[in-house]
Amino acid sequence: MNPSIRFTTTCDGARLAYYTMGRGVPFVATSGLQWGHLGYTLSFKEHYRSNSPGGLGPGLQIVRYDARGTGLSDRSRIDFSIEAQIRDLEAILEATGHEQFVLFGRRHGAPLAITYAALYPERVSHLVLSIPHARGREMRPLFENLGLESVSEMTEEQWKSHTRMMAIATVGLMPNRMAEGLARSYRESMTPESYLAFLRWREEVDVTDVLPRVTVPTLVLSLRASTRPRLEVEVASAIPNAVIVTNDADETVPGRWLPAETEAVLDFLGIKDGAFRAPNGTVPSLTHRETEILGLLVQGFSNRLIAEHLVLSERTVARHIANIYQKTGVHGRAEVTAYALRHNLVQST
Repeated sequence: MNPSIRFTTTCDGARLAYYTMGRGVPFVATSGLQWGHLGYTLSFKEHYRSNSPGGLGPGLQIVRYDARGTGLSDRSRIDFSIEAQIRDLEAILEATGHEQFVLFGRRHGAPLAITYAALYPERVSHLVLSIPHARGREMRPLFENLGLESVSEMTEEQWKSHTRMMAIATVGLMPNRMAEGLARSYRESMTPESYLAFLRWREEVDVTDVLPRVTVPTLVLSLRASTRPRLEVEVASAIPNAVIVTNDADETVPGRWLPAETEAVLDFLGIKDGAFRAPNGTVPSLTHRETEILGLLVQGFSNRLIAEHLVLSERTVARHIANIYQKTGVHGRAEVTAYALRHNLVQST
């Protein structure tokens, strides 16, 4: 089943579409901007994970959203600056109630993920970057590879022609109807104005100076392919103690998410058989809010009373409790109470 789309609003009034899927460690994926649309999952197929090896497996709660100017979000507000992207991400975090989370940035979503992790290391437990880049101008636009002239403005017909050419280049020798469907998804993801604004942003964005300031545990996923430069190696070498994992790209669809990437992410996060596993002899780290709720659970508070005591919604409380269970590897209040007292996570009452 496709996840339910919800909406929230940023502090400056942009309406954003988002969804959450699964239960477990919060895994927040920054918007990839270009061709971003929650109705399509062209390469990062997390919502096919139940019946395909192509997506991230159980043990994670995936959070995805469309940035302003893209997809199902407010496409009249076109601003791809890092500052605007941070406002978008903050609105999603507030809507989902996540105080600490894994932050994931893929391709054009990496500059935001890198910047946010450097600014707020207390909130980002782990940073996962997939084929990232630090300088957007090094990502040569596909239309240049196709021998097309640089784009500065477009009529509606030119926009249709441009997206059709981009789609044909992506699907290669696959049936023409697939290219037409992909081109249509491109046009539903962005307007010509937002696409041109994105190209300008990509030419200007540069987070090179931010990379050494990232202090959270970082995994960089690299793809070895004959058709693209491996800019992610530079990113990994500039982030202190970053781990890089390289796989051979699927040459038929070079950007396709691979089962080996799923395995690398889950291993990096310590998730096995759908459950978080802290290293031997260690106790998983709980956020301040999770520790507060755990203390009230031990005292026998119901979800409703916890919500009233902390001025939260019952839904938010339930989500925090699910995260506590996931992190500690227990099931039910009796087990989590015993676990908390055994590891001195709360004071007995």
